[in-house]
Amino acid sequence: MGIFGSTTANFNVGEKALLEQLINLIINPETTEDERLILIAAKNDLEQKTDVSKVVNDLLNKLVPVAVGLKMSPQMKIFL
Repeated sequence: MGIFGSTTANFNVGEKALLEQLINLIINPETTEDERLILIAAKNDLEQKTDVSKVVNDLLNKLVPVAVGLKMSPQMKIFL
């Protein structure tokens, strides 16, 4: 079944790639708890088939304050 389960059956390649990146960041031990909560919310929105551009926009809007506060983990800096 894979790490995504059957919920990604109707996802396009870009949505699957984004979901994979989100999951990898969520499980990364260097990801801070604040980042993890933001990433989980984005993953859940994507899985609920929220428009991907809205998911990405919301994700960036929530992560900018973390980045500005210099609280961002090294892996998150690479992601952005």
